[in-house]
Amino acid sequence: MNPVLEVKGLNKAYGGVHAVQDVSFNVSQGELRALIGPNGAGKTTCFNLLNGQLQADSGQVFFQGREITGLPPRKVWRLGLGRTFQIAAPFASMRVVENLQMALISHHGRLRQLWPRADRLYRDQALSLLTQLGLEEVAECTCGTLAYGDLKRLELAVALAHDPVLLLMDEPTAGMAPEEREGLMEQVVRLVRERGMSVLFTEHDMSVVFGNADRILVLDQGQVLADGTARQVQDHSAVQQVYLGSLEVPIDPDGQEES
Repeated sequence: MNPVLEVKGLNKAYGGVHAVQDVSFNVSQGELRALIGPNGAGKTTCFNLLNGQLQADSGQVFFQGREITGLPPRKVWRLGLGRTFQIAAPFASMRVVENLQMALISHHGRLRQLWPRADRLYRDQALSLLTQLGLEEVAECTCGTLAYGDLKRLELAVALAHDPVLLLMDEPTAGMAPEEREGLMEQVVRLVRERGMSVLFTEHDMSVVFGNADRILVLDQGQVLADGTARQVQDHSAVQQVYLGSLEVPIDPDGQEES
């Protein structure tokens, strides 16, 4: 089976600084793939290259067998490659359900239609998505009053409204309490399995990475340092050196990696 995403020899430099250097990897269908590395490793730059926010100096990006290198973000998004960001930014003065309705209206290409009223469009579908993510109780609240964890879940709901084949999640649990992180990632894993979609995510919390990722790609100074399972990454000597030996993989009583 061909990968959903295939990256070949991606490069991006700013003057003499190589933010991303000869990076190659792939993401399989239905895979939850982690991209990790120390600060400045090139993770966000790599994401920006994948969804068209930055133009690569060289290299190729293929999505579902089609080259998307150089396409603008709106075209990449229309093809089914979605994204969430480190900082959630909904329409703060609008209600939660209205934010999601706007995402659905955009997805169905009805932003320019004058009739019917926007508040009557896709409301049931929006409420169904909010229920899936445990946000039904705050559906009528304005986004400016939400707790940060709820904002992050709303951002995920908005991304899912576009029915992505592959979702890029840039530090999805940043700023969340430990119990909120666990809950959000449980929802992400469930959605990946139910929908058969793929997820590529960056994350600084190693318990989130090792507890959920099918495979892990490690960047350091813009280059691929390691690529493999949680155990393979933990045992990689260069990775241990970069992280000062602090990586730990959750182990079950039988001595196997927890899934």
